[in-house]
Amino acid sequence: MKLLLAVLAPVLGGLIIGCSTGSDIAGVPGSGSETTNGFTASVVYPGGAPAAGATVTMRPSGYLAESGGLAKSRVYSYDAQTDENGVFSIDSVDTGQYYIEVNDGQGNAVVFYEGFTAGDTVVDLRCDTLVAIAKLAGTVTFTDDMTSGAVRVFGLERYQPIAGDGYFSVDVPAGLAYTLRISTDNAETNVKLDSILNPSQLKDMSYDYKGYRADSALVQAFLDSMGVAGAAWLDVIGVEGGRIVELTLDGMGITSLHPSIAACTSLSELWLDDNPLTDLPLELAALPNLEGISLCGVELTALPTVVPSLAGLTFLDLSYTGLDTLPPELANLALLEELSLGGNDLGTVPAVVLTMSQLLSLDLSDNSLTSLPAGISAMVSLEELDVSYNRLSSLPPGIGQLVNLVALGAERNLLDSLPATIGLLTGIESLNLESNRLAALPEEIGQLLELGTLLLGDNPLAGLPQSIIELEPVEELGVEGARLCNLPLRIEEWVEEYAGEDWRVEQPQSGCGQ
Repeated sequence: MKLLLAVLAPVLGGLIIGCSTGSDIAGVPGSGSETTNGFTASVVYPGGAPAAGATVTMRPSGYLAESGGLAKSRVYSYDAQTDENGVFSIDSVDTGQYYIEVNDGQGNAVVFYEGFTAGDTVVDLRCDTLVAIAKLAGTVTFTDDMTSGAVRVFGLERYQPIAGDGYFSVDVPAGLAYTLRISTDNAETNVKLDSILNPSQLKDMSYDYKGYRADSALVQAFLDSMGVAGAAWLDVIGVEGGRIVELTLDGMGITSLHPSIAACTSLSELWLDDNPLTDLPLELAALPNLEGISLCGVELTALPTVVPSLAGLTFLDLSYTGLDTLPPELANLALLEELSLGGNDLGTVPAVVLTMSQLLSLDLSDNSLTSLPAGISAMVSLEELDVSYNRLSSLPPGIGQLVNLVALGAERNLLDSLPATIGLLTGIESLNLESNRLAALPEEIGQLLELGTLLLGDNPLAGLPQSIIELEPVEELGVEGARLCNLPLRIEEWVEEYAGEDWRVEQPQSGCGQ
């Protein structure tokens, strides 16, 4: 690849991509080349003026700059620039995932995070806008045997030494959530940002190597006790503020958790998906900070007895565990906000779930539900409800009392009508009704003025209500296979506006609503 550094093997650690000499940036004055396989884009300032003369830098997603940076590298076309129209093109790109940074050197930048796959020719990244850079700053608490360190950012040309008092500051383009590597004389770890950076944002961070050292010893001992010590360390752990707060042990063949997990007191999230576990140790109750457990794909005969005693849980994933009921003790989880029960053998909604009025998200998809109980109307805090892939023939009128609902997934059921109370969900933004038996929609659907996504495909709809033209499903309107025809002109124009000009092609050739 021609814009990339041709860095020595120890630097890229296996990420070297073939380079050639000379300028290979199409659109750069004097290059005389054209893009045959690679990226092209244009960059402007907020007012629309072309960002001419900005520096373009591309790095693989796994790239980490070294001390001394470019001085230790053989560089080809590093100082590529956008042309007078703000356009750049990158030629001869190998497959992989890349960060492409465009920086005007005046405190404004933009970064593209894009992949290039086999068979691609020219990937058009279109136009983006330079915005004020964001700043990552914070402190690192060293242990007694550490004297220096550095902060690097994956995929960017950033190498920032940590000051003697532990302070660091790194400028980065806004728009992404980055992963940093914090290195010292004798230790290093990755730190993932928890959110996307905004323009001019200052992201304050702190990292405690003393706490990390202590946590590392405990977590390593725990992994050793279960024979999974060979797991890739940085893939298994999650770090926040220098403490190990997350363990991801998915699919590791674990049959039981060793009681020594009780010593890992900083743990907040525990991911155990797709393991042959049958129970969980009572010692989990000793973890004071545990907020989330995922047991997706773990075949359980009953809910582990320790779970109802984990009073601090806010997230619990029991999907695809084979459960057909839940004990009333689950109501003890008064802080639980997200409960996933998808892919189980539930024939009815467990009574205990209906008492959990604090839930914000409930996943009941891919079960054997034939109806939703009237009591679901009491779950007034719900923001997300997924009842897709069931056998529901109707939704209860009480669904309209879920006034905080933002997303409702009810696709792949047997719904032949919707209650008029659906119109009370005035804050809903996403409604998926695909693959049901709906022949008509109630006029009240026109009251859902916040709806950005409306999916109606594969229903025998004979038409659409007049009120639907009040909606603006700007994210997505899906009508594929909805058997719509002979629509009034205004409704037909509405469908075309939001579903695109090809919506008629996506309709079955047979009769309307049949």
